[in-house]
Amino acid sequence: MKKAVLCFICIGILVLYTGCCVKKNQTEKGKEAKFTIVKEELIPEELESEIKKQKGKPFRLTYEDKGMLYIARGYGKKATTGYSVKVKKCEETENTIYFHTNLIGPSKQEEIVKKANNPHIVIALPVSDKTVIFE
Repeated sequence: MKKAVLCFICIGILVLYTGCCVKKNQTEKGKEAKFTIVKEELIPEELESEIKKQKGKPFRLTYEDKGMLYIARGYGKKATTGYSVKVKKCEETENTIYFHTNLIGPSKQEEIVKKANNPHIVIALPVSDKTVIFE
């Protein structure tokens, strides 16, 4: 009987210890990637066409052209003007590029016009075979 109780206590302790684990952040810490924000008129035609095909839906696209990797992030149709997209993080590790953006709403001082728009951003980096992860 004492062995059964001792065995039960040991199993209980093991179960408690396995339930108390620390989960590590799965994103590796990388170095800041050097990128350029691409002006609307300089976006390659094929990429611009893909952006237009989204018809106001949120999107995450990558495109390669002439030695450059383009990363595009759109937030879908918004009913008013004043929205913008800011790059929060663009880091690269040995195998991955992490791209994180934020949608910034209209400021209270800004004059808002009820005109639909599709806030998005396109950045360009030298082409690489790294995987792009949108965060």
